Amino acid sequence: MDEDYVYSQCFFNGTRDFSFEISSHDYLMQRACISYNKEGKCVSWGNESYDSLNNTNQTHVSNFYAELELIQDKKIHDDKDRFFIDSVSEYLMLLLNDRKEALEKQIGNPRISFHYVFIVPTKWDFSIRENVLRPIFTQAKLISKQDHENKLLFFTQLESVFQLIQSKEYRKKHSTIEKFKQGSQHIICRISIGQDTLSATVDVTQAEYSTVEIADATLVPRLLHSVDISMCNDGTKNAMKNYLQHKISPKENVTPELEDALVLMAGSALDYGVGLEIKEGREELNLHLSNHLRKEHGLTESQIRTINTISVKDVCSSISRKILADFRSMLLNNSRKQRTLFLLLDSSTYFQHKFDDYYSPLLPWLIYMLKDNAEFLNYKIMTSQSQSYSSIGSSDVFKGATLKMMEMARYSDMHVLPLVIPGRMLDSSAVFICSKPNVIINIGR
Repeated sequence: MDEDYVYSQCFFNGTRDFSFEISSHDYLMQRACISYNKEGKCVSWGNESYDSLNNTNQTHVSNFYAELELIQDKKIHDDKDRFFIDSVSEYLMLLLNDRKEALEKQIGNPRISFHYVFIVPTKWDFSIRENVLRPIFTQAKLISKQDHENKLLFFTQLESVFQLIQSKEYRKKHSTIEKFKQGSQHIICRISIGQDTLSATVDVTQAEYSTVEIADATLVPRLLHSVDISMCNDGTKNAMKNYLQHKISPKENVTPELEDALVLMAGSALDYGVGLEIKEGREELNLHLSNHLRKEHGLTESQIRTINTISVKDVCSSISRKILADFRSMLLNNSRKQRTLFLLLDSSTYFQHKFDDYYSPLLPWLIYMLKDNAEFLNYKIMTSQSQSYSSIGSSDVFKGATLKMMEMARYSDMHVLPLVIPGRMLDSSAVFICSKPNVIINIGR
Protein backbone atom coordinates (compact mmCIF):
# COMPACT_ATOMS: atom_id res chain seq x y z
CA MET A 1 0.00 0.00 0.00
CA ASP A 2 1.35 3.47 -0.96
CA GLU A 3 2.79 5.70 1.74
CA ASP A 4 0.84 8.78 2.75
CA TYR A 5 1.22 11.71 5.10
CA VAL A 6 -0.85 13.79 7.50
CA TYR A 7 -0.25 17.50 7.13
CA SER A 8 -1.37 20.05 9.71
CA GLN A 9 -1.15 23.81 9.73
CA CYS A 10 -2.50 26.52 12.05
CA PHE A 11 -4.05 29.77 10.89
CA PHE A 12 -4.61 32.69 13.27
CA ASN A 13 -7.89 34.55 13.11
CA GLY A 14 -7.57 37.86 14.93
CA THR A 15 -9.87 40.01 12.83
CA ARG A 16 -12.79 39.93 10.41
CA ASP A 17 -10.91 42.14 7.95
CA PHE A 18 -10.30 39.88 4.97
CA SER A 19 -8.34 42.35 2.86
CA PHE A 20 -5.00 41.09 4.15
CA GLU A 21 -3.25 37.74 3.80
CA ILE A 22 -4.19 35.19 6.43
CA SER A 23 -1.33 34.62 8.86
CA SER A 24 -0.21 30.99 8.95
CA HIS A 25 1.77 29.38 11.74
CA ASP A 26 4.01 26.33 11.46
CA TYR A 27 3.38 23.56 8.95
CA LEU A 28 4.03 19.99 10.08
CA MET A 29 4.05 16.67 8.31
CA GLN A 30 3.74 13.18 9.82
CA ARG A 31 3.44 9.82 8.13
CA ALA A 32 -0.08 8.37 8.12
CA CYS A 33 1.18 5.35 10.07
CA ILE A 34 -0.26 3.85 13.24
CA SER A 35 1.00 0.96 15.37
CA TYR A 36 -1.19 -0.58 18.08
CA ASN A 37 -0.95 -3.60 20.38
CA LYS A 38 -3.30 -6.59 20.84
CA GLU A 39 -5.53 -4.57 23.17
CA GLY A 40 -5.98 -1.90 20.51
CA LYS A 41 -3.83 0.63 22.35
CA CYS A 42 -1.91 3.01 20.06
CA VAL A 43 1.78 2.53 20.90
CA SER A 44 3.27 4.78 18.23
CA TRP A 45 2.08 7.05 15.45
CA GLY A 46 3.40 9.08 12.55
CA ASN A 47 7.10 8.96 11.82
CA GLU A 48 7.82 6.93 14.96
CA SER A 49 5.36 4.24 13.86
CA TYR A 50 6.95 4.12 10.40
CA ASP A 51 10.35 3.48 11.98
CA SER A 52 8.96 0.48 13.91
CA LEU A 53 7.23 -1.32 11.02
CA ASN A 54 9.43 -4.39 11.56
CA ASN A 55 8.10 -4.96 15.09
CA THR A 56 6.04 -8.17 14.76
CA ASN A 57 4.40 -7.78 18.19
CA GLN A 58 2.33 -4.86 16.95
CA THR A 59 -0.30 -4.28 14.29
CA HIS A 60 0.83 -1.68 11.80
CA VAL A 61 -1.29 0.45 9.48
CA SER A 62 0.97 2.14 6.95
CA ASN A 63 -1.73 4.36 5.44
CA PHE A 64 -4.78 4.99 7.60
CA TYR A 65 -6.45 7.12 4.88
CA ALA A 66 -6.82 4.02 2.73
CA GLU A 67 -8.13 2.00 5.67
CA LEU A 68 -10.68 4.70 6.54
CA GLU A 69 -12.00 4.59 3.01
CA LEU A 70 -12.43 0.81 3.22
CA ILE A 71 -14.10 0.85 6.62
CA GLN A 72 -16.85 3.25 5.62
CA ASP A 73 -18.54 0.61 3.46
CA LYS A 74 -18.96 -1.82 6.36
CA LYS A 75 -22.32 -1.84 8.10
CA ILE A 76 -20.97 -3.78 11.10
CA HIS A 77 -17.50 -3.18 12.53
CA ASP A 78 -15.56 -6.06 14.10
CA ASP A 79 -12.92 -5.82 16.83
CA LYS A 80 -10.17 -5.15 14.31
CA ASP A 81 -12.13 -2.22 12.88
CA ARG A 82 -12.82 -0.80 16.34
CA PHE A 83 -9.15 -1.09 17.32
CA PHE A 84 -8.24 0.76 14.16
CA ILE A 85 -10.80 3.55 14.77
CA ASP A 86 -9.56 3.93 18.35
CA SER A 87 -6.00 4.24 17.08
CA VAL A 88 -6.87 6.91 14.50
CA SER A 89 -8.71 8.83 17.23
CA GLU A 90 -5.66 8.65 19.49
CA TYR A 91 -3.39 9.66 16.60
CA LEU A 92 -5.41 12.84 15.99
CA MET A 93 -5.68 13.55 19.72
CA LEU A 94 -1.90 13.34 20.20
CA LEU A 95 -1.11 15.27 17.04
CA LEU A 96 -3.55 18.12 17.64
CA ASN A 97 -3.16 18.39 21.42
CA ASP A 98 0.60 18.83 20.91
CA ARG A 99 -0.13 21.69 18.54
CA LYS A 100 -2.75 23.25 20.80
CA GLU A 101 -0.53 23.19 23.91
CA ALA A 102 2.40 24.73 22.02
CA LEU A 103 0.21 27.54 20.69
CA GLU A 104 -1.41 28.22 24.06
CA LYS A 105 2.03 28.61 25.64
CA GLN A 106 3.26 30.79 22.81
CA ILE A 107 0.25 33.10 22.93
CA GLY A 108 -0.05 32.96 26.73
CA ASN A 109 -3.73 32.14 26.65
CA PRO A 110 -4.96 28.74 27.90
CA ARG A 111 -8.49 29.39 26.64
CA ILE A 112 -7.95 29.63 22.92
CA SER A 113 -10.95 28.62 20.82
CA PHE A 114 -9.84 26.03 18.27
CA HIS A 115 -11.81 25.06 15.20
CA TYR A 116 -10.85 22.34 12.75
CA VAL A 117 -11.01 21.80 9.03
CA PHE A 118 -10.48 18.25 7.77
CA ILE A 119 -9.67 18.15 4.06
CA VAL A 120 -10.98 14.93 2.57
CA PRO A 121 -10.05 13.39 -0.79
CA THR A 122 -12.53 14.54 -3.43
CA LYS A 123 -13.50 10.98 -4.38
CA TRP A 124 -14.44 9.89 -0.86
CA ASP A 125 -18.11 9.17 -0.32
CA PHE A 126 -19.92 11.99 1.49
CA SER A 127 -21.18 9.67 4.25
CA ILE A 128 -17.69 9.08 5.68
CA ARG A 129 -17.71 12.59 7.16
CA GLU A 130 -20.53 12.04 9.65
CA ASN A 131 -20.40 8.25 9.97
CA VAL A 132 -16.66 7.86 10.56
CA LEU A 133 -14.67 11.10 10.84
CA ARG A 134 -16.83 13.18 13.18
CA PRO A 135 -17.16 10.34 15.73
CA ILE A 136 -13.35 9.96 15.63
CA PHE A 137 -12.89 13.66 16.50
CA THR A 138 -15.50 13.36 19.26
CA GLN A 139 -13.78 10.29 20.70
CA ALA A 140 -10.50 12.20 20.68
CA LYS A 141 -12.23 14.93 22.75
CA LEU A 142 -11.29 17.54 20.16
CA ILE A 143 -14.98 18.36 19.82
CA SER A 144 -18.03 17.38 21.86
CA LYS A 145 -21.52 16.28 20.89
CA GLN A 146 -22.79 19.60 22.26
CA ASP A 147 -20.60 21.65 19.91
CA HIS A 148 -22.11 23.12 16.81
CA GLU A 149 -21.25 21.04 13.75
CA ASN A 150 -19.22 23.93 12.31
CA LYS A 151 -16.53 23.47 14.97
CA LEU A 152 -15.37 20.69 12.65
CA LEU A 153 -15.85 21.39 8.96
CA PHE A 154 -15.10 19.16 6.00
CA PHE A 155 -13.92 20.40 2.64
CA THR A 156 -12.76 18.34 -0.30
CA GLN A 157 -9.38 18.96 -1.87
CA LEU A 158 -11.22 20.19 -4.96
CA GLU A 159 -13.28 22.70 -2.96
CA SER A 160 -10.14 23.99 -1.25
CA VAL A 161 -8.25 24.42 -4.54
CA PHE A 162 -11.27 26.09 -6.13
CA GLN A 163 -11.37 28.56 -3.25
CA LEU A 164 -7.63 29.23 -3.51
CA ILE A 165 -7.84 30.05 -7.24
CA GLN A 166 -10.50 32.70 -6.50
CA SER A 167 -8.45 34.40 -3.76
CA LYS A 168 -6.99 37.88 -4.23
CA GLU A 169 -3.52 36.66 -3.36
CA TYR A 170 -3.57 33.93 -6.01
CA ARG A 171 -4.99 36.22 -8.69
CA LYS A 172 -2.35 38.83 -7.92
CA LYS A 173 0.31 36.26 -8.86
CA HIS A 174 -1.67 34.95 -11.84
CA SER A 175 -3.08 38.08 -13.46
CA THR A 176 -4.21 36.28 -16.63
CA ILE A 177 -6.83 34.19 -14.79
CA GLU A 178 -10.38 35.25 -15.55
CA LYS A 179 -12.89 35.66 -12.74
CA PHE A 180 -15.17 32.67 -12.24
CA LYS A 181 -18.79 33.19 -13.24
CA GLN A 182 -21.97 31.33 -12.33
CA GLY A 183 -22.31 28.37 -14.70
CA SER A 184 -18.77 28.60 -16.07
CA GLN A 185 -16.94 25.30 -16.41
CA HIS A 186 -13.37 24.70 -15.34
CA ILE A 187 -11.01 21.73 -15.60
CA ILE A 188 -8.76 21.26 -12.58
CA CYS A 189 -5.80 19.01 -13.42
CA ARG A 190 -3.61 18.16 -10.41
CA ILE A 191 -0.31 16.54 -11.38
CA SER A 192 2.11 14.47 -9.29
CA ILE A 193 5.55 13.42 -10.54
CA GLY A 194 7.42 10.28 -9.54
CA GLN A 195 10.91 9.17 -10.48
CA ASP A 196 9.71 7.38 -13.61
CA THR A 197 5.98 8.11 -13.50
CA LEU A 198 3.44 10.88 -13.72
CA SER A 199 -0.15 10.79 -12.52
CA ALA A 200 -2.89 13.39 -12.80
CA THR A 201 -6.45 13.70 -11.56
CA VAL A 202 -8.66 15.70 -13.91
CA ASP A 203 -11.89 17.13 -12.47
CA VAL A 204 -14.42 18.87 -14.71
CA THR A 205 -16.35 21.35 -12.56
CA GLN A 206 -19.08 23.92 -12.89
CA ALA A 207 -18.97 27.09 -10.78
CA GLU A 208 -22.15 27.65 -8.79
CA TYR A 209 -23.43 30.09 -6.18
CA SER A 210 -22.64 29.30 -2.57
CA THR A 211 -25.32 29.28 0.12
CA VAL A 212 -23.21 31.89 1.94
CA GLU A 213 -25.30 34.96 1.18
CA ILE A 214 -22.83 37.84 1.22
CA ALA A 215 -22.12 40.22 -1.62
CA ASP A 216 -18.63 38.99 -2.50
CA ALA A 217 -19.07 35.30 -1.69
CA THR A 218 -16.94 33.02 -3.80
CA LEU A 219 -18.40 30.36 -6.05
CA VAL A 220 -18.25 26.65 -5.24
CA PRO A 221 -17.48 23.76 -7.60
CA ARG A 222 -19.96 21.13 -8.66
CA LEU A 223 -18.06 18.06 -9.83
CA LEU A 224 -19.35 16.94 -13.23
CA HIS A 225 -16.80 14.33 -14.30
CA SER A 226 -13.44 13.02 -13.16
CA VAL A 227 -10.76 10.86 -14.78
CA ASP A 228 -7.21 9.84 -13.93
CA ILE A 229 -4.24 10.07 -16.28
CA SER A 230 -1.08 8.05 -15.79
CA MET A 231 2.18 7.99 -17.70
CA CYS A 232 5.48 6.20 -17.28
CA ASN A 233 8.85 6.58 -18.95
CA ASP A 234 8.75 3.08 -20.40
CA GLY A 235 5.33 3.67 -21.91
CA THR A 236 6.42 6.93 -23.48
CA LYS A 237 9.57 5.31 -24.84
CA ASN A 238 7.64 2.40 -26.31
CA ALA A 239 5.12 4.72 -27.95
CA MET A 240 7.90 6.76 -29.50
CA LYS A 241 9.75 3.64 -30.60
CA ASN A 242 6.59 2.44 -32.34
CA TYR A 243 6.39 5.80 -34.07
CA LEU A 244 10.04 5.63 -35.10
CA GLN A 245 9.57 2.14 -36.52
CA HIS A 246 6.94 3.52 -38.88
CA LYS A 247 8.89 6.67 -39.59
CA ILE A 248 12.35 5.19 -40.14
CA SER A 249 12.93 2.25 -42.43
CA PRO A 250 14.60 -0.88 -40.98
CA LYS A 251 17.60 -0.16 -43.19
CA GLU A 252 18.38 2.89 -41.05
CA ASN A 253 19.33 0.57 -38.17
CA VAL A 254 18.32 2.83 -35.25
CA THR A 255 19.66 1.22 -32.08
CA PRO A 256 17.72 1.01 -28.76
CA GLU A 257 20.29 3.39 -27.24
CA LEU A 258 19.57 5.97 -29.91
CA GLU A 259 15.82 5.54 -29.44
CA ASP A 260 16.23 6.24 -25.71
CA ALA A 261 18.33 9.32 -26.52
CA LEU A 262 15.68 10.59 -28.94
CA VAL A 263 12.94 10.24 -26.30
CA LEU A 264 14.94 12.26 -23.77
CA MET A 265 15.86 14.81 -26.40
CA ALA A 266 12.22 15.22 -27.39
CA GLY A 267 11.28 15.77 -23.74
CA SER A 268 13.98 18.42 -23.41
CA ALA A 269 12.83 20.05 -26.64
CA LEU A 270 9.28 20.26 -25.27
CA ASP A 271 10.46 21.67 -21.95
CA TYR A 272 12.81 24.34 -23.29
CA GLY A 273 11.44 25.02 -26.77
CA VAL A 274 14.53 23.71 -28.54
CA GLY A 275 13.87 23.27 -32.25
CA LEU A 276 10.69 25.36 -32.21
CA GLU A 277 9.98 26.79 -35.67
CA ILE A 278 7.08 28.54 -37.39
CA LYS A 279 5.85 26.71 -40.48
CA GLU A 280 2.85 27.86 -42.47
CA GLY A 281 1.58 30.03 -39.62
CA ARG A 282 1.76 27.36 -36.89
CA GLU A 283 4.33 26.16 -34.40
CA GLU A 284 6.25 23.03 -35.31
CA LEU A 285 8.72 21.32 -33.04
CA ASN A 286 11.22 19.09 -34.82
CA LEU A 287 14.15 17.16 -33.44
CA HIS A 288 17.56 18.55 -34.34
CA LEU A 289 20.40 16.21 -33.54
CA SER A 290 23.42 17.58 -31.74
CA ASN A 291 26.92 16.87 -33.01
CA HIS A 292 27.51 14.84 -29.85
CA LEU A 293 24.64 12.46 -30.66
CA ARG A 294 25.70 12.19 -34.28
CA LYS A 295 29.22 11.15 -33.32
CA GLU A 296 28.21 8.96 -30.35
CA HIS A 297 25.90 6.80 -32.46
CA GLY A 298 27.83 7.00 -35.73
CA LEU A 299 24.81 8.19 -37.67
CA THR A 300 24.76 8.30 -41.43
CA GLU A 301 23.62 11.37 -43.37
CA SER A 302 20.46 9.46 -44.31
CA GLN A 303 19.65 8.77 -40.65
CA ILE A 304 20.29 12.39 -39.69
CA ARG A 305 17.98 13.69 -42.43
CA THR A 306 15.23 11.28 -41.39
CA ILE A 307 15.47 12.03 -37.68
CA ASN A 308 15.51 15.79 -38.28
CA THR A 309 12.09 15.51 -39.95
CA ILE A 310 10.49 13.94 -36.87
CA SER A 311 7.72 16.23 -35.64
CA VAL A 312 7.23 16.19 -31.89
CA LYS A 313 3.61 17.19 -32.52
CA ASP A 314 3.09 14.00 -34.51
CA VAL A 315 4.76 11.94 -31.79
CA CYS A 316 2.51 13.55 -29.13
CA SER A 317 -0.58 12.88 -31.21
CA SER A 318 0.45 9.25 -31.51
CA ILE A 319 1.10 8.87 -27.78
CA SER A 320 -1.98 10.80 -26.63
CA ARG A 321 -4.44 8.51 -28.41
CA LYS A 322 -3.97 5.99 -25.62
CA ILE A 323 -2.90 8.15 -22.67
CA LEU A 324 -5.66 10.75 -23.10
CA ALA A 325 -8.37 8.38 -24.34
CA ASP A 326 -10.60 8.75 -21.25
CA PHE A 327 -9.89 12.48 -21.03
CA ARG A 328 -10.92 13.04 -24.65
CA SER A 329 -14.00 10.87 -24.30
CA MET A 330 -15.09 12.78 -21.19
CA LEU A 331 -14.84 16.20 -22.86
CA LEU A 332 -16.20 15.20 -26.26
CA ASN A 333 -19.61 14.56 -24.70
CA ASN A 334 -20.02 18.32 -24.30
CA SER A 335 -17.27 19.99 -26.30
CA ARG A 336 -19.49 22.94 -27.27
CA LYS A 337 -19.04 24.34 -23.76
CA GLN A 338 -15.99 26.63 -23.53
CA ARG A 339 -13.87 25.65 -20.52
CA THR A 340 -10.68 26.83 -18.84
CA LEU A 341 -8.05 24.29 -17.79
CA PHE A 342 -5.80 24.79 -14.76
CA LEU A 343 -2.60 22.73 -14.60
CA LEU A 344 -1.56 22.48 -10.95
CA LEU A 345 1.68 20.67 -10.20
CA ASP A 346 2.19 19.14 -6.76
CA SER A 347 5.19 21.17 -5.66
CA SER A 348 6.50 18.53 -3.26
CA THR A 349 6.86 15.91 -5.99
CA TYR A 350 8.14 18.46 -8.50
CA PHE A 351 11.02 19.74 -6.39
CA GLN A 352 11.82 16.21 -5.26
CA HIS A 353 12.48 15.02 -8.82
CA LYS A 354 13.27 18.17 -10.82
CA PHE A 355 16.91 18.18 -9.82
CA ASP A 356 17.56 14.46 -9.80
CA ASP A 357 20.43 13.20 -11.93
CA TYR A 358 17.83 11.75 -14.29
CA TYR A 359 15.24 14.33 -15.31
CA SER A 360 11.89 12.88 -16.36
CA PRO A 361 10.46 14.39 -19.58
CA LEU A 362 6.91 13.27 -18.72
CA LEU A 363 5.65 16.69 -17.56
CA PRO A 364 6.49 18.52 -20.82
CA TRP A 365 5.03 15.56 -22.76
CA LEU A 366 1.72 15.83 -20.89
CA ILE A 367 1.56 19.62 -21.22
CA TYR A 368 2.26 19.46 -24.94
CA MET A 369 -0.41 16.77 -25.43
CA LEU A 370 -2.97 18.85 -23.53
CA LYS A 371 -2.08 21.90 -25.63
CA ASP A 372 -2.39 19.82 -28.76
CA ASN A 373 -5.96 18.82 -27.83
CA ALA A 374 -7.09 22.24 -26.55
CA GLU A 375 -8.67 23.56 -29.76
CA PHE A 376 -10.37 20.29 -30.66
CA LEU A 377 -11.86 19.84 -27.16
CA ASN A 378 -12.66 23.56 -26.75
CA TYR A 379 -10.70 24.51 -23.64
CA LYS A 380 -8.19 27.23 -22.84
CA ILE A 381 -5.16 26.57 -20.64
CA MET A 382 -4.67 29.20 -17.94
CA THR A 383 -0.99 30.12 -17.88
CA SER A 384 1.15 31.24 -14.95
CA GLN A 385 3.55 33.94 -16.11
CA SER A 386 5.79 32.14 -18.63
CA GLN A 387 4.69 28.63 -17.61
CA SER A 388 1.66 26.55 -18.51
CA TYR A 389 1.32 25.27 -14.95
CA SER A 390 1.29 26.54 -11.37
CA SER A 391 3.04 24.84 -8.49
CA ILE A 392 0.73 24.10 -5.57
CA GLY A 393 1.46 22.37 -2.27
CA SER A 394 -0.50 21.16 0.72
CA SER A 395 -0.03 24.53 2.45
CA ASP A 396 -1.76 26.19 -0.52
CA VAL A 397 -4.66 23.75 -0.31
CA PHE A 398 -4.90 24.47 3.42
CA LYS A 399 -4.99 28.20 2.76
CA GLY A 400 -7.91 27.71 0.36
CA ALA A 401 -9.81 25.73 3.02
CA THR A 402 -9.11 28.42 5.63
CA LEU A 403 -10.35 31.18 3.31
CA LYS A 404 -13.60 29.27 2.83
CA MET A 405 -14.07 28.78 6.57
CA MET A 406 -13.39 32.48 7.19
CA GLU A 407 -15.98 33.39 4.59
CA MET A 408 -18.51 31.22 6.38
CA ALA A 409 -17.57 32.82 9.71
CA ARG A 410 -18.05 36.30 8.27
CA TYR A 411 -21.48 35.33 6.99
CA SER A 412 -22.56 33.97 10.37
CA ASP A 413 -21.38 37.19 12.07
CA MET A 414 -24.25 38.94 10.31
CA HIS A 415 -26.82 37.06 12.41
CA VAL A 416 -27.48 37.25 16.13
CA LEU A 417 -29.17 33.85 16.12
CA PRO A 418 -28.74 30.89 13.79
CA LEU A 419 -30.76 31.54 10.66
CA VAL A 420 -33.13 28.69 9.87
CA ILE A 421 -34.91 28.50 6.53
CA PRO A 422 -37.23 25.46 6.17
CA GLY A 423 -36.15 23.03 3.50
CA ARG A 424 -32.72 24.57 2.97
CA MET A 425 -29.32 23.57 4.26
CA LEU A 426 -27.04 26.44 5.22
CA ASP A 427 -23.26 26.39 5.05
CA SER A 428 -22.88 28.07 8.42
CA SER A 429 -24.59 29.44 11.51
CA ALA A 430 -24.09 32.07 14.20
CA VAL A 431 -21.89 29.67 16.15
CA PHE A 432 -18.90 31.92 15.41
CA ILE A 433 -20.45 34.89 17.23
CA CYS A 434 -19.91 33.21 20.59
CA SER A 435 -16.74 31.28 19.83
CA LYS A 436 -14.98 33.41 17.20
CA PRO A 437 -12.25 30.82 16.56
CA ASN A 438 -8.84 32.23 17.45
CA VAL A 439 -7.01 29.46 15.64
CA ILE A 440 -8.12 27.17 12.82
CA ILE A 441 -6.16 23.94 12.47
CA ASN A 442 -6.28 22.31 9.06
CA ILE A 443 -5.68 18.57 8.75
CA GLY A 444 -5.27 16.82 5.42
CA ARG A 445 -3.11 14.68 3.22
